[in-house]
Amino acid sequence: MRITIITGSGRVHGTSNYLAENFARGAKEAGAKVFRFNAALERLLPCTGCNSCRSNGGCVINDSFNSLLPEVLEADLIVWVTPVYYMTMTASIKLVIDRFYQLETNPDFIGRKKYIVISTAWDSNPSVFDILIKTFESFSRFLKWEKVGQILAGGMDTREQIENSNYGEIAYELGKAQTTTS
Repeated sequence: MRITIITGSGRVHGTSNYLAENFARGAKEAGAKVFRFNAALERLLPCTGCNSCRSNGGCVINDSFNSLLPEVLEADLIVWVTPVYYMTMTASIKLVIDRFYQLETNPDFIGRKKYIVISTAWDSNPSVFDILIKTFESFSRFLKWEKVGQILAGGMDTREQIENSNYGEIAYELGKAQTTTS
């Protein structure tokens, strides 16, 4: 199993990155090949809508997305990891999603992936995740991807809080399970 984890937090020691680390550890221990891309720490430029990818077969933008592209195409499972920033995903995750436009006609991309959403939020009200989950569900329905799990860790403002919760173990077990059930 090949897993690509795309994280969106600029806080290297933050709550969502803690869950990404635990998920990756579980998946690796179970034998998966894991690639992690932290979109918030990479040089990513927005899609300009120029449609060059449709006419010449590739994006004209030369940035860090180029290192993510082969990993996404080869992945069996995409794991989106983002804190909730003002009701939804971080801007860096949205940049990645927008750049997927160039892959819409690629047969290795449409209908061939599974996905998981892992998210944290300061707010403990479960509705804080509603827009985020709806966005990923709509996006993935368009791509014909299958959702195979999620972790929504509300009320987790600090690394200490999440380390003292059971969310790390849940992420680890979810990572481990994906390699044995897929």
